[in-house]
Amino acid sequence: DVKASIARTRGIIEHHKKQAVWWRGRWEELAETDLAQQALQLREQLEQREIDLRAARNNLDKLAEINRVLKGRLDIAAPAHKKLRKQYQELGETHREAMKRQKELVLQWNTLCLQLYRRTAGRPQDKEQKKILNTWLQWREAMKQRKDATNPRHV
Repeated sequence: DVKASIARTRGIIEHHKKQAVWWRGRWEELAETDLAQQALQLREQLEQREIDLRAARNNLDKLAEINRVLKGRLDIAAPAHKKLRKQYQELGETHREAMKRQKELVLQWNTLCLQLYRRTAGRPQDKEQKKILNTWLQWREAMKQRKDATNPRHV
Protein backbone atom coordinates (compact mmCIF):
# COMPACT_ATOMS: atom_id res chain seq x y z
CA ASP A 1 0.00 0.00 0.00
CA VAL A 2 2.89 2.38 0.67
CA LYS A 3 4.29 1.56 -2.75
CA ALA A 4 0.98 2.40 -4.32
CA SER A 5 0.79 5.59 -2.31
CA ILE A 6 4.34 6.53 -3.36
CA ALA A 7 3.52 5.70 -6.96
CA ARG A 8 0.38 7.79 -6.76
CA THR A 9 2.30 10.66 -5.15
CA ARG A 10 5.01 10.38 -7.84
CA GLY A 11 2.25 10.46 -10.46
CA ILE A 12 0.77 13.56 -8.86
CA ILE A 13 4.22 15.16 -8.68
CA GLU A 14 4.85 14.33 -12.34
CA HIS A 15 1.46 15.67 -13.25
CA HIS A 16 2.20 18.90 -11.33
CA LYS A 17 5.64 19.11 -12.97
CA LYS A 18 4.02 18.79 -16.41
CA GLN A 19 1.44 21.41 -15.46
CA ALA A 20 4.20 23.65 -14.12
CA VAL A 21 6.15 23.24 -17.38
CA TRP A 22 2.97 23.90 -19.35
CA TRP A 23 2.13 26.97 -17.22
CA ARG A 24 5.71 28.24 -17.47
CA GLY A 25 5.56 27.91 -21.24
CA ARG A 26 2.16 29.54 -21.29
CA TRP A 27 3.41 32.29 -18.98
CA GLU A 28 6.47 32.89 -21.19
CA GLU A 29 4.23 32.91 -24.22
CA LEU A 30 1.88 35.37 -22.53
CA ALA A 31 4.80 37.44 -21.30
CA GLU A 32 6.27 37.56 -24.80
CA THR A 33 2.88 38.47 -26.24
CA ASP A 34 2.39 41.13 -23.56
CA LEU A 35 5.88 42.49 -24.17
CA ALA A 36 5.25 42.51 -27.87
CA GLN A 37 1.98 44.40 -27.34
CA GLN A 38 3.68 46.86 -25.02
CA ALA A 39 6.49 47.30 -27.52
CA LEU A 40 3.94 47.89 -30.28
CA GLN A 41 2.07 50.42 -28.14
CA LEU A 42 5.31 52.17 -27.29
CA ARG A 43 6.29 52.22 -30.96
CA GLU A 44 2.89 53.70 -31.87
CA GLN A 45 3.20 56.30 -29.11
CA LEU A 46 6.70 57.17 -30.29
CA GLU A 47 5.49 57.54 -33.88
CA GLN A 48 2.62 59.76 -32.72
CA ARG A 49 5.01 61.88 -30.66
CA GLU A 50 7.30 62.23 -33.67
CA ILE A 51 4.30 63.33 -35.76
CA ASP A 52 3.33 65.79 -33.04
CA LEU A 53 6.92 67.04 -32.84
CA ARG A 54 7.06 67.59 -36.62
CA ALA A 55 3.73 69.43 -36.46
CA ALA A 56 4.99 71.56 -33.56
CA ARG A 57 8.17 72.37 -35.48
CA ASN A 58 6.11 73.30 -38.55
CA ASN A 59 3.88 75.48 -36.39
CA LEU A 60 6.91 77.04 -34.78
CA ASP A 61 8.35 77.78 -38.22
CA LYS A 62 5.02 79.29 -39.29
CA LEU A 63 4.84 81.34 -36.11
CA ALA A 64 8.40 82.53 -36.64
CA GLU A 65 7.47 83.59 -40.19
CA ILE A 66 4.33 85.35 -38.97
CA ASN A 67 6.37 87.02 -36.25
CA ARG A 68 8.92 88.16 -38.84
CA VAL A 69 6.19 89.58 -41.09
CA LEU A 70 4.47 91.35 -38.19
CA LYS A 71 7.77 92.75 -36.96
CA GLY A 72 8.41 94.09 -40.45
CA ARG A 73 4.98 95.72 -40.47
CA LEU A 74 5.62 97.16 -37.03
CA ASP A 75 8.96 98.53 -38.20
CA ILE A 76 7.09 100.27 -41.02
CA ALA A 77 4.17 101.41 -38.87
CA ALA A 78 6.17 102.72 -35.90
CA PRO A 79 7.66 105.75 -37.71
CA ALA A 80 4.29 106.51 -39.29
CA HIS A 81 2.66 106.30 -35.86
CA LYS A 82 5.31 108.59 -34.42
CA LYS A 83 4.72 111.07 -37.26
CA LEU A 84 0.94 110.96 -36.76
CA ARG A 85 1.35 111.41 -33.03
CA LYS A 86 3.51 114.47 -33.60
CA GLN A 87 0.96 115.86 -36.08
CA TYR A 88 -1.82 115.19 -33.57
CA GLN A 89 0.08 117.10 -30.88
CA GLU A 90 0.74 119.96 -33.29
CA LEU A 91 -2.93 120.03 -34.30
CA GLY A 92 -3.90 120.05 -30.64
CA GLU A 93 -1.64 123.02 -30.01
CA THR A 94 -2.97 124.76 -33.12
CA HIS A 95 -6.53 124.07 -31.96
CA ARG A 96 -5.83 125.46 -28.50
CA GLU A 97 -4.28 128.57 -30.02
CA ALA A 98 -7.23 128.97 -32.39
CA MET A 99 -9.69 128.60 -29.51
CA LYS A 100 -7.76 131.17 -27.51
CA ARG A 101 -7.71 133.52 -30.48
CA GLN A 102 -11.42 132.91 -31.10
CA LYS A 103 -12.17 133.72 -27.50
CA GLU A 104 -10.16 136.93 -27.79
CA LEU A 105 -12.02 137.86 -30.99
CA VAL A 106 -15.40 137.16 -29.39
CA LEU A 107 -14.43 139.31 -26.41
CA GLN A 108 -13.33 142.11 -28.73
CA TRP A 109 -16.50 141.79 -30.82
CA ASN A 110 -18.61 141.82 -27.67
CA THR A 111 -16.79 144.92 -26.42
CA LEU A 112 -17.25 146.72 -29.73
CA CYS A 113 -20.94 145.79 -29.86
CA LEU A 114 -21.40 146.96 -26.26
CA GLN A 115 -19.76 150.29 -27.13
CA LEU A 116 -22.02 150.59 -30.19
CA TYR A 117 -25.04 149.80 -28.05
CA ARG A 118 -24.08 152.46 -25.47
CA ARG A 119 -23.21 155.07 -28.12
CA THR A 120 -26.55 154.62 -29.87
CA ALA A 121 -28.49 154.11 -26.62
CA GLY A 122 -29.68 150.80 -28.05
CA ARG A 123 -31.41 152.52 -31.06
CA PRO A 124 -29.02 152.82 -33.95
CA GLN A 125 -30.17 154.71 -37.06
CA ASP A 126 -27.86 152.99 -39.56
CA LYS A 127 -29.18 149.75 -41.13
CA GLU A 128 -25.81 147.97 -40.72
CA GLN A 129 -25.57 148.99 -37.07
CA LYS A 130 -29.10 147.62 -36.47
CA LYS A 131 -28.10 144.34 -38.06
CA ILE A 132 -24.93 144.14 -35.92
CA LEU A 133 -26.80 144.90 -32.70
CA ASN A 134 -29.61 142.42 -33.51
CA THR A 135 -27.02 139.70 -34.10
CA TRP A 136 -25.20 140.66 -30.90
CA LEU A 137 -28.41 140.65 -28.81
CA GLN A 138 -29.42 137.23 -30.21
CA TRP A 139 -25.96 135.91 -29.42
CA ARG A 140 -26.09 137.25 -25.85
CA GLU A 141 -29.51 135.66 -25.33
CA ALA A 142 -28.24 132.31 -26.64
CA MET A 143 -25.23 132.51 -24.32
CA LYS A 144 -27.46 133.18 -21.33
CA GLN A 145 -29.64 130.19 -22.21
CA ARG A 146 -26.75 127.83 -22.76
CA LYS A 147 -24.75 129.01 -19.75
CA ASP A 148 -21.78 127.92 -21.77
CA ALA A 149 -18.46 127.66 -19.91
CA THR A 150 -16.73 129.38 -22.80
CA ASN A 151 -18.83 132.55 -22.51
CA PRO A 152 -16.77 135.70 -22.58
CA ARG A 153 -16.41 137.27 -19.15
CA HIS A 154 -18.03 140.59 -20.10
CA VAL A 155 -21.25 139.23 -21.52
